[in-house]
Amino acid sequence: MRPEALSEIRAAESAVSLHALVGSLDATALTSRDVELVSRALRRHPMGGAPTRVAVLGNHTLEPLAVRIPVHAAIRGVNASAWTGPFGQYIQAVLDEGSGFGQFQPGLVFLSLTMRALSPEVHGAFASLDLTRRTSEREKILGQVDDWVRAALGATQALLLVANFPRPLEAAFGPADSGQELGEGEFYLEINLELQRRYRTERRVRILDLDRLVAAYGSERALDDRLYHVAKVPWREGFTGRVAEEILRYEGALRGAARKCLVVDLDNTLWGGIVGEDGPHGLQIGPSSAAGEAFADFQRALKGLQGRGVMLALCSKNNVADVDAAFAAHPEMPLRREDFVAERINWNQKPANLVALAAELNIGTDALAFVDDNPAERTMVRGALPEVAVIELPADPAGYAMALRKSALFDRLDITTDDRAKTAQYVQQSRRLSFERGATDMGVFLAALETEIFVRPATGDDLARVHQLVTKTNQFNLTTRRYTPAELERFVEDGNYDLTIARLKDRFGDMGVIAMHLVRREGAAADLENFLMSCRALGRGAETALMNRLKGRYGPRVDRITATFVPTARNAPAVSFLADQGFTLVSEEDDGIRRYALETSSATEIPCPHIRIHDEVM
Repeated sequence: MRPEALSEIRAAESAVSLHALVGSLDATALTSRDVELVSRALRRHPMGGAPTRVAVLGNHTLEPLAVRIPVHAAIRGVNASAWTGPFGQYIQAVLDEGSGFGQFQPGLVFLSLTMRALSPEVHGAFASLDLTRRTSEREKILGQVDDWVRAALGATQALLLVANFPRPLEAAFGPADSGQELGEGEFYLEINLELQRRYRTERRVRILDLDRLVAAYGSERALDDRLYHVAKVPWREGFTGRVAEEILRYEGALRGAARKCLVVDLDNTLWGGIVGEDGPHGLQIGPSSAAGEAFADFQRALKGLQGRGVMLALCSKNNVADVDAAFAAHPEMPLRREDFVAERINWNQKPANLVALAAELNIGTDALAFVDDNPAERTMVRGALPEVAVIELPADPAGYAMALRKSALFDRLDITTDDRAKTAQYVQQSRRLSFERGATDMGVFLAALETEIFVRPATGDDLARVHQLVTKTNQFNLTTRRYTPAELERFVEDGNYDLTIARLKDRFGDMGVIAMHLVRREGAAADLENFLMSCRALGRGAETALMNRLKGRYGPRVDRITATFVPTARNAPAVSFLADQGFTLVSEEDDGIRRYALETSSATEIPCPHIRIHDEVM
């Protein structure tokens, strides 16, 4: 930390000024002294909002990590608190209902177990163990991890983040290790692979790849035997910060903080050179030069993001004809023009173009990330649109791909089928909009879309997509309540709840799962706890068709359907939905929360003849 920052943080007199200072810090450069100073300042001026609660458990000293987590979170603009379990009592902590763990009620739990404490012989005398003992130790270690996971799944609704085991710096058998049956390298690989496989389908368990983190950071820099012997701390100061950063990547993914669209510059970003000056054939892209290979690697990294459900868009100060020529002259480029769902190629300022791109895609500017080689353009976007995430690029294009891969801006807990189809879905949406612009009669247009909606109860396999919907849908969302994966699991399993999803398709293609509603049944009443729909499906009456189905389903079964609208800065499109559907306003609170009711005896469906709705049979 720069020396003057220390005094500025100490002197900060308000939460606003402190949090601005903290947000400018480089988390990777913080020493333990820096962390303690910032931690004290944050206790004086805490961040607003309910904190994300992270519990850290293990068989080694974890207090340095717990101190870092809130500080690193604050740098990201996130309010977080951390709780450390009693040393070595990671199973007892989750099983004891009266423990601090239960009172803390974490949203995320991190478990870190060192091999030297689990099995000192495996850690320190592996070469002395025969094959039978190595095999039994492997199963014992996996069993101990599994015992904790099963106990924790029953004790908490949190996401469980289990660290795997870093391989030793030096192989126990030296050069002979790879020739041994279940040698040390194979032993660790098998344990880590089994952890990955065992919990792949467990929706509330993820494996934090500590082995990869240590390898990337460097074993000799990351681990410290002396510290362990003195204080049971296995990690050096800098690496502890790296672990905190990795935990917070999962926290962001759990919170649904992923950006939806990455907006990319062209000249000296997507390719080397300036197409308007160097000409389309003078650009550097591909194996003809080192720089060309670096730009091709960057394009492949972008292509990889697309496969994770991130939309790509172009924003470049250029002539359209020159850009057309560049793509035509380089068919070997990993990215093609059709990989981009929208573009602004003109001479306007980039902040204005970003606003226009967000409007075209019907997303907020806070769902955008931006990448540009020009520091001046990055600075301009940060100043004009602070909610847009700007990715910092190194001076050398050889580092572009890694800068992108290291970014936590696009992290999700799951990658769904809908995510992989996102680019195709937005291309279809563009065709729909073009079709709409050519229509002269809205009724004829809606009928010509040939819209069909397929509705069914959600299953466990749907919960990844449902979690994305509830964390990312802001505009047409009655309550904007962000359900956790555990809550969604409970809704599927609890017979008093109906969690229903809807998939939409039309003449242009399948839009995937676009809506969900949650109903809690209690006696002669049904409470519509939430109703939300992707903004991509707005404008055609799909919400009305779904409400018609809901009325028809619950009308014969209950006397009344209740519902609540909770206003936010973003959900104005849903403000009149309940009233429009025949619900009566029962009360309105000072904060704008409105409670509605619909007597089913008088409920009527609103004609929606241009949509066919089907109940899917499971």
